[in-house]
Amino acid sequence: MDVGPIWATKTFFIKHEHPTKSSLYRIECINAAMVCIREFVSKLQSGQQPRPLDYSKPDVKGRLRPRMLTDDRTVDRNLSAQEIARIVRCCDSQPGAMGTILNKLVHLYGAHVEKQPDAILKALVDERHPGDVIGSRHNAILVRCGDETVLWITHVRLATSLIKPPATMTLFPDVEPLGELPHIAEPKVVIPFGQWPAASTFQEIFLWQRARIAYLWFDFYNGAMNTEQCQRLTQTITEIEKDESTDVMVLMGGRDFFSNGIHLNTIEAADDPAEESWRNINAIDDVVKCILTSTKLTIAALVGNAGAGGVMTAIAADLTWTHANAVLHPSYKAMDLFGFEYWTHSLPKRVGSEVAHQLTSNTEPVSARHALSLGLIDAILCENRLRFVEHVAKRAEETAQDPATLPLMEDKKSRCRCPQFIATLESCR
Repeated sequence: MDVGPIWATKTFFIKHEHPTKSSLYRIECINAAMVCIREFVSKLQSGQQPRPLDYSKPDVKGRLRPRMLTDDRTVDRNLSAQEIARIVRCCDSQPGAMGTILNKLVHLYGAHVEKQPDAILKALVDERHPGDVIGSRHNAILVRCGDETVLWITHVRLATSLIKPPATMTLFPDVEPLGELPHIAEPKVVIPFGQWPAASTFQEIFLWQRARIAYLWFDFYNGAMNTEQCQRLTQTITEIEKDESTDVMVLMGGRDFFSNGIHLNTIEAADDPAEESWRNINAIDDVVKCILTSTKLTIAALVGNAGAGGVMTAIAADLTWTHANAVLHPSYKAMDLFGFEYWTHSLPKRVGSEVAHQLTSNTEPVSARHALSLGLIDAILCENRLRFVEHVAKRAEETAQDPATLPLMEDKKSRCRCPQFIATLESCR
């Protein structure tokens, strides 16, 4: 409800499938808010006045909604997977849905309904009861729900803890019981262009392919990339690099976030946080090295925002594109980290040493337009993310067919074979 004069208002439809509370804020609400801000500034500059708040007028709408209580976000294991997923999404990413798994009171996050169970999975469903964990895939758990449905949960937080690790770390801290849990095979990495696997299963890394271009999505929860996720991403990039039918690799990141760098919750929940931190740092460095040494034309297309190591991963590409509402946060200072991901190579190369120092020394985020003016990114393709992917595909195909791209590719191949270039990279690791 409004509490004062109205300068601007915007109604929006929920256009993407299966939104969470947080994704609604980051996508639809932010897009609408930016439209309202621009309208407000325009009216202010032209001397216009706001509309008085008057609920007697039919076009002035608003009503109080009840506050969501714990009971509203508590999961009944006998509900269907669709209903449980809806409850989880209503309170993701904070505070999470309340539930009980393996006799532990927990908060649930990252819900994906499994709609394509194979024969083996159907047999597991028949054998188990609602609330039972029947399988795992890349640290996510598969839970049997009511109506013989199944639901993936990616992250689980104990009610007594503030740390939100991947689900298997929380529920199976010992390796032996986790090893007894059936591993559910991942779908094929290449899916039809334009499709989104979250509509039917849990899949973090997938590829679209068209016109000799590979669009690589790595849709990690909250953009955090743990050691195992980085290793899988490195493997996928390596496979694309070997594919002679691909000339261009477009790094799409995820729908909510491009990337936010290393997974701090996984590190904090590890038996040896210092060791896990070192493993995670080296794993994400391997991802960035693959990008920097790729002989393909590499493009980072930021559908979602990027922070810290996610920014440095994006700028390792030959070209970095965003939409006008994207926000980049290139600093590590808030985490008291120096940073890695080869930023001492990539960042000064784009913005110069002085600006690189300024960006990494403060904690201020950078808007897309400011990033463009600094040289941190190469292009803003459209106003917001709603049609951004269409613009990315169009520009990527134009770039691939541009005669000026060929000399760039030849130069890349020559540079990647140069021992001095490799030595320079290693000095920045």
